[in-house]
Amino acid sequence: MCTLASAGAITAREAELANRLVSAGVEYPQALVVIAMYARGHARPEPETIDLVRQYSALSAPGAAESALASARRRGWVVEVQVADSMMLLKSPPNLPEILASFLEDPGFGIELETQREQFQPAVTVLGRMHSAGIYESFGTKIRSATHEILLPMINTTPRLAQVADMQTAARSGVEVRILLATPRLAAKIRGNSIRADSEDRIERWRQHAKGIDSFHVKLTNRESDLRFASSACIDGRTVRLDIYDPVSQRSTQGVMIEVRSDTSSNLALVFQDLFDDAWRRAHSPGSFGLLKRFLRRLWLPTLVTLAFISAVIFADPSSVAVAFTGGVAAGLVANYLPRIPHVLSRLADRLRQ
Repeated sequence: MCTLASAGAITAREAELANRLVSAGVEYPQALVVIAMYARGHARPEPETIDLVRQYSALSAPGAAESALASARRRGWVVEVQVADSMMLLKSPPNLPEILASFLEDPGFGIELETQREQFQPAVTVLGRMHSAGIYESFGTKIRSATHEILLPMINTTPRLAQVADMQTAARSGVEVRILLATPRLAAKIRGNSIRADSEDRIERWRQHAKGIDSFHVKLTNRESDLRFASSACIDGRTVRLDIYDPVSQRSTQGVMIEVRSDTSSNLALVFQDLFDDAWRRAHSPGSFGLLKRFLRRLWLPTLVTLAFISAVIFADPSSVAVAFTGGVAAGLVANYLPRIPHVLSRLADRLRQ
């Protein structure tokens, strides 16, 4: 995954394509702007285009972007087109791969440039209504294609899914499968009290599906906001299937499914992962032990202070009770909040700079 500092930087493949134009006598800034304009699908008014391509290091010098674009326009490798309301945009001609392949006398160049463009364009597909047989069938294909992670937020999905076996197979091969379900209380709030008992049974059966498989995990959440993406999925951070519906008046099976695929992590996939991870941290494992772990994680500090105070009352003389209580509170506060101080100071500094 690209880091933030390198996000959007010219790739080695783009630079190599530009260098092949340079070997045919084209100046590098012009070659680079031609390749970048087409590969990334830039289409903006001229002032915006100049500011856009100036972000690439070879075009950052004063006047470099303007000169490169002017040269590319003279060759017809960048053109100006009129769109609605008389707006003029600079963009690549649609047949640029063929033009450059002819210029270089290399038919393969056009194919390589077209391939590079496809890598920069996430594919967005409206798959259709959730009740479509094709959507259900393709879900198993996506599960079987996973190589490292499957994220599945679900409210009260049946554990009799045909794809359960695919999930188990993926998990046994090392793919991290994480399923987030609503607690019976939350499921009843969303779907009605009549399903509370059914929800408990379904949760237990999901737990049994994961039993004995180290990479298969099931957790429960009691927050409705944690399941905004219910019946959606994120596979390997590259494929996101979103079920779009009105959670107030519709069930997830009444929604429309869209799919976004990318060769790298798209911003949508990162948002999905962040929301899921936040919900996962708040969630707890099924059963009483899971609830106990959640309780201790959230209330360990008050519990520690209370135990310290009780111990002081029982085992110490009365004059030391106040000292023991104060010491327990102070120790707990230091242990809990001291690690957060650098983060708080960093955020404060950012606000002051703004």
